[in-house]
Amino acid sequence: MGHRFLEDVQYGPHPCHVLDAWVRGVRAPVLLHIHGGGFHYGAKSGSESPYDFLRPDWIYGRALAAGMAIVSMEYRLTGTHPFPAQAEDVGLAIDFLRSKAGEWSLDVDRITTCGESAGGHLGVCAGYGGWCAPPAAVVALHAPFDMSRFDMAHIAEHDPFNRTCLTALVACTPEEYDVTEPSKTAVRAASPIHLLDDQGPPILLVYFAGDGRPKGPIPEHINDPHSVWHGVQCHEAATVAGTDHEFVVLTKDEWSLEADAVLGFLEGRGFV
Repeated sequence: MGHRFLEDVQYGPHPCHVLDAWVRGVRAPVLLHIHGGGFHYGAKSGSESPYDFLRPDWIYGRALAAGMAIVSMEYRLTGTHPFPAQAEDVGLAIDFLRSKAGEWSLDVDRITTCGESAGGHLGVCAGYGGWCAPPAAVVALHAPFDMSRFDMAHIAEHDPFNRTCLTALVACTPEEYDVTEPSKTAVRAASPIHLLDDQGPPILLVYFAGDGRPKGPIPEHINDPHSVWHGVQCHEAATVAGTDHEFVVLTKDEWSLEADAVLGFLEGRGFV
């Protein structure tokens, strides 16, 4: 059965509270795409060309072909709205999708969030932060979860992109980041690693690392927001908290392998 495309559907009061949906005429589980971009950039349509995330060999194209409904959302960016606005918006979108269960033939007991980087981070916030009734599952692709692991002195000098993203996330200067008490409070609040418990939805963590899963102690600073060390740290925290999760490290950075991991998780958990 085919799908019906719905564009720029308003899910909340802000002008950027819009989403696109590919829905079916029969009840279908939902895969909610939360775009990345450091919380400061990005759009629901994709990063390189319109709806490039729907390419047939990647996660969303394969999920659509497998019978899922696909939804892609905008959220308020940190240039004007620091955290937790982004997490609030994901929660609002999930609640909106539940309200459309009948009209759009959505199986709202099987909503999975899926996002790269910032999008994966926000999915965990939605699953564990209390901004909505949690989704059924969360897929986080090469995402950071403990924002205190960034060495802002180094980033401020060498990485202007992430300097902008991180300071805008918690509305502070580079000099203040995780130094002043207000900034420390904001950085912790923006770190969903502290939200994990044994009551929330299952999480799939996926990272790329050419040498496989690293061994040894977690570094004090993890300046690459996509580093596998963020996954190691989240995996260890989730294990301690009793969080239902799977941690996958791929040694080749290939779209199809990432899609295999995600679709295998969704199929194994009964979400597709």
